[in-house]
Amino acid sequence: MRNRRDWTIWVLSGVVGIIFWWMVFFYAPREKQMGDVQRIFYMHLPLAWTATLAFLISAVMHAGALIRRRWAWIAPGWAHAWCGFIMSLLVLGTGMCWAKPIWGSWWPWEPRLTSMFILVIMYGAYLVLYEVMTPERRFQPLAAYNILCAINIPIVMVAPRIWRGLHPVVIQQGKIQLEPRMWYTTLVGLVWMLTIYYFWYRGASIYARLRIQMARTLSST
Repeated sequence: MRNRRDWTIWVLSGVVGIIFWWMVFFYAPREKQMGDVQRIFYMHLPLAWTATLAFLISAVMHAGALIRRRWAWIAPGWAHAWCGFIMSLLVLGTGMCWAKPIWGSWWPWEPRLTSMFILVIMYGAYLVLYEVMTPERRFQPLAAYNILCAINIPIVMVAPRIWRGLHPVVIQQGKIQLEPRMWYTTLVGLVWMLTIYYFWYRGASIYARLRIQMARTLSST
């Protein structure tokens, strides 16, 4: 059943990926002020949304592990956090590629960019702590730190509104600030990114479970 599901998602990912890139370069209109540089947005935003989803799922799993003392949830929670971390790095990379021609600087210390950078550092530290604390089975402080990292997610989301940064706001006062074809392209990109997220999670969860199993083996010897 799982192999069939994986095969189905592989096919879906390939088809949606082809459609997405066609929409990026041929369907979505050229932005009047930013030009073709704006097309980075169609990769940037789905990455940011998917990374946020991954971090939130990770926080929920760590909270459940902490409350119910089910430390087996730490491994899949780590896998979600790893996916979010990698996607966040790509968010920063695509954001910098967009910022240079538009703002004239690779890194203007804009509120959204800076808060995202802090989030990446926090989750990078979490990934390191996982490697250090797992052999010692210190899951409680690890789970608590993961939840602490998630507190920064709302700050990243509202940063442009609070500090009035340069970062554009897609949804403002309940209205989507995009032309329909731009919005449809972004949504297709989100679907494609979710399929990639699925396979990244599968691979990361295998590693995380092996790491937990190794810790159990070492503790029993």
